[in-house]
Amino acid sequence: MQTLNTSLLRSLLALGTIATFTVAQAAPQVVPVATVGGTFAGNTITSLQAPAYDSNNTLWFMGVNGTDQFIAQGNAVPWKSSFSTSPVLSGTSTNFAVSTNGFIYNPRIAPQTGGVYIKTGASTSFLSPYDVAPGSPGYYVRTISAPQMTNDGTGYFIGTLSLNPSGLSSLYPPRALYKRSPGGVISNVFATTPGATIGGQALSSTNNSGMLLAYSISPDGTQSANFLNFDTGSDVDDTALVKNFSTVIAQEAVPWTGAAAIENFGKCEITNAGDVYYSGTTFAPATENAFLAKNSDPILTELDKVDQVSLSGLSLTQFVLNSQNKLVMSWGTSDTNQTIFISSADMPLAGKRVIGIGDQIDLDGDFSADAEISKIITLGFRPIVLNNQNTIALKIEYTAIGGGSATQAIVTIPYPKPGEVDRDGEVGPSDFERVVAAFGSSPADVTWDAWADIDFDGEVGPGDFEIVVSNFGS
Repeated sequence: MQTLNTSLLRSLLALGTIATFTVAQAAPQVVPVATVGGTFAGNTITSLQAPAYDSNNTLWFMGVNGTDQFIAQGNAVPWKSSFSTSPVLSGTSTNFAVSTNGFIYNPRIAPQTGGVYIKTGASTSFLSPYDVAPGSPGYYVRTISAPQMTNDGTGYFIGTLSLNPSGLSSLYPPRALYKRSPGGVISNVFATTPGATIGGQALSSTNNSGMLLAYSISPDGTQSANFLNFDTGSDVDDTALVKNFSTVIAQEAVPWTGAAAIENFGKCEITNAGDVYYSGTTFAPATENAFLAKNSDPILTELDKVDQVSLSGLSLTQFVLNSQNKLVMSWGTSDTNQTIFISSADMPLAGKRVIGIGDQIDLDGDFSADAEISKIITLGFRPIVLNNQNTIALKIEYTAIGGGSATQAIVTIPYPKPGEVDRDGEVGPSDFERVVAAFGSSPADVTWDAWADIDFDGEVGPGDFEIVVSNFGS
């Protein structure tokens, strides 16, 4: 695309010096996909669980119809727990992950407690508690948690191990990361069994069994990031974020680029390129200790403002990346105090506020407010997801304007079309006005308007005008 015409740019900037623009914003468009008490593909929904996106941008989610858990893919329900007769599956899992041709989740595999069930195409695998632990001679799997799946359908999960086939053999049993390729068998990737070391350091045989349940596998399956516990003799500095079970990225109480050392870790995400993003808190005061980091550097802290929202006193409760280098994050203290932002993965300070508690939202596509958000539900495994078209999916609770009962729903939030600054469904004069008013600004400036930074480069400049010009009238 050519650079914006110089005379047009000068005219627009001159207009900005003699006019005062009102920053207009339409009610955010939020699309209900399924609601508790409603029906989906013939299934009455008694509860809803996590959403997920596959690499084709198709939305999946989990729901419960009475006592039967189902998995929805697009507009269909290809799977219910009752479809499996061997093994018998029951219970309501909140954790699952998907690919274009399969899924992995944690049902109860009768008569035991939660196990793991993996389905890719016509191929299935499962593992029940007290089964022999794959790749760990003499051990049995006691509990199974944290399922993940890469784009090709390879499933991952963490098992807690025991020497006792009918229970835990110690207070701090070891753990293992497992994988199962499509059509393959479940195998051991890494185990914290006695004697395991990373870079010459022994893993802890006590605290968190040497491995926390938070981890990340890159979408292409070539990279991993895990929180491991070393045997340092203290719980102040024993937890570390380790890449590919070989390289320590960050460790508690160890000096790093941040002003204060890390006190606790939160979650992590790793990209195909091997970049590791992670959250946590430092030893700084409670109103400034939360952070988001990339590799060894913090890129956002509780001291910052994002789209004029102060993060002080809040926690980074969730974040997720897509393959287009975009980041969605939620900051808050509870489900009744959350704000969702979207940004470039490397520039969260320039993020755009998407929705927050108390916002009036448009549910039927006419860009007029229909309801008000009362909860943004952030508990559980990846409760907020982002596809490669920058569409967000999550679970919220809202109440119709004018009153009534609260509705809990899985919803999507489509990203506006290019050049649509005010999110009103069209690119027109008001979008020009927003860009003119903010021209030349960056997040530190009082004239900064995050939505006017259309190209996510951290400043409002000629490139943003070009996008508005190219899409004007659409």
